[in-house]
Amino acid sequence: MRTSRRYLVLSMVSLLVGVGAAFLSDRHDCPSPCQTRAERIDRLCEKAMHSAIAGDFDEGERYARELIRLDPSEAYHQEMMAYALRGQNDPRASITYYERAIQLAKTREHANSLVLADSYIGLAANLHSLERDDEALQQADKAIQIADARRRIRDHAADYYQLACAYAVRSTISDGPQQLRDRGSAIANLQFAVEKGFDGWDHMAGDLDLKALHDDAEFEGLFPDGNVPTPALRYER
Repeated sequence: MRTSRRYLVLSMVSLLVGVGAAFLSDRHDCPSPCQTRAERIDRLCEKAMHSAIAGDFDEGERYARELIRLDPSEAYHQEMMAYALRGQNDPRASITYYERAIQLAKTREHANSLVLADSYIGLAANLHSLERDDEALQQADKAIQIADARRRIRDHAADYYQLACAYAVRSTISDGPQQLRDRGSAIANLQFAVEKGFDGWDHMAGDLDLKALHDDAEFEGLFPDGNVPTPALRYER
């Protein structure tokens, strides 16, 4: 996987904010005329990331549309749009962009497993909201398989976090004992992520993938001193 700041932003969108804001550049003071196309994309990705953390999905959609205009061939731009639309409760439109992200990610010489797993998670959530639970479970299972395979290879905080997201979404679709197991797996993988250095608390508090855990005392206990950030504290323009 490439390690540009744009790909770090992808992690921020739905799976890893543990890297913090280290990738934020010193280009912010550069007037628009002096920005290259790559710098423009990087800056838009930063804004899209902040919007995702804040839950400002209207703004996130605006940035994602501009990113797609600048480079429609990048899968994570499509995924950003899908996430923003999902946050606006527009599952059908969101599905379209997740499917585009998957198609683009698969056409790369080396498939981007971060985009693939994240997009399958989003598809599962959207399909569940449309009461297409059999399909939703299939997508969640794909996400778990991809994220778990990467975890076994890399053993990074990001991989545990994404695996937690997949289990949390699947817990909203499953029922009975399986639902309890999925919730337990989600919490356990978040704990492993924290032990591996994850500290993106603002993102974790607002991540759409983890909404199923918000009423869980164990989830709240993962935050420093049990203090879950509130939306008002998560983002300032």
